[in-house]
Amino acid sequence: PRLIALVYSLVSAIRTDGSDPDQPHRLAEAERLSQTTGFGVCHGRNLMTQAWSALAAGDYPAALQLLERAVAITPTGSPGPFATQAIGDFAVSAALVGDDDRAISIAEDGVTAARGLPLPGLLAFALARAVAAASIIQRWARAEGYLREQLALLRRLGTHRWVGETFEFAALTLEATNRPAAAARALLVGDHYRATLGEAPGGVIPAVVA
Repeated sequence: PRLIALVYSLVSAIRTDGSDPDQPHRLAEAERLSQTTGFGVCHGRNLMTQAWSALAAGDYPAALQLLERAVAITPTGSPGPFATQAIGDFAVSAALVGDDDRAISIAEDGVTAARGLPLPGLLAFALARAVAAASIIQRWARAEGYLREQLALLRRLGTHRWVGETFEFAALTLEATNRPAAAARALLVGDHYRATLGEAPGGVIPAVVA
């Protein structure tokens, strides 16, 4: 348990935006220790961190391979919280490399898994990733369906998390489906939430889509 806690602490301290000069060393050390634990989810968590670093660096094929490995080492059967999170990021990575059908299938798997768990916050995460994947590959009808479910869920939860990003993707979807006035309103709402929470305008994934 102490070694597992150490790995989680090390992985959580790694900055995945490319700003940490010691990142390669930290990632290598986390990889070594995570394999030592023999605990699959611990190793998978480290693979996800490596994937986030690859995404930030624009190396989408590497991110896809890492997330595929993370999903593969999770227990078989109905995905739990960790696997559901990995599946969401896996779908986005597949979309970014242009594997459209796989991306939308994986995204739907993640949302379906999250709906079966008593964790509404995890469902919000899965829907956010499904919206991102559908938007990247320009499956606007599918994106709109996920957005409607996401907005209803966020309203029910009363949370501010994911709200700015959700409205940004709503703006993308509305603009792509010839509703520019509604798109402008959605973008303003997203900017308002970002400003309220002290976040920078726009998100990483919307910037990639644009």
